[in-house]
Amino acid sequence: MNREQTSKLFRYEHLPDFLQVASKPFHELAVNIIDSLPPSEERTLAIRSLWEAKNLTVYAVVDSNKG
Repeated sequence: MNREQTSKLFRYEHLPDFLQVASKPFHELAVNIIDSLPPSEERTLAIRSLWEAKNLTVYAVVDSNKG
């Protein structure tokens, strides 16, 4: 996985402002991981886990705003 692929997975500009606030830090961390660690299975797993955490966070924000 390269920087461009990672940026696409963690894009946030299309989200409403209140979701961008929740999503942007995950994008920044993902790019940092890609830029600072050599390619490896562990790096890929870290990105995957971070992506899952980002999605759960966004869903939690959406859910908390339903109310």
